[in-house]
Amino acid sequence: MVLGILMLAFLSTIMSITHLRTNPTVIGNLCDVTDNNPNGFCYKDLPAGGFPFSYLYDNGGVSVIGALGIEDEFVPSLFVINIISYIVFYLVIYLSWKKIIAFLRMNNVKS
Repeated sequence: MVLGILMLAFLSTIMSITHLRTNPTVIGNLCDVTDNNPNGFCYKDLPAGGFPFSYLYDNGGVSVIGALGIEDEFVPSLFVINIISYIVFYLVIYLSWKKIIAFLRMNNVKS
């Protein structure tokens, strides 16, 4: 059962890459220098993938802008946090289901 939950959590984390949100990212330094932007950086909202925490960020300097790929910035710590959060989620579901089944059996209710 533990191995099943671990596998399910890992696969859920991998599949969550399709959940995209935007992240303001520096894509260059040729923009106008202003008081709010003294270095002249150019910013663009680029995609970041992963749920509940984004763990893959589009790196506008080396990859196709607006698309996630192998060359983008992978954050291993957030990947592990996603796996842990899915483990907790699936454990709560599993233990709740076991508690419901035990309650029904104790009260002689057929499931």
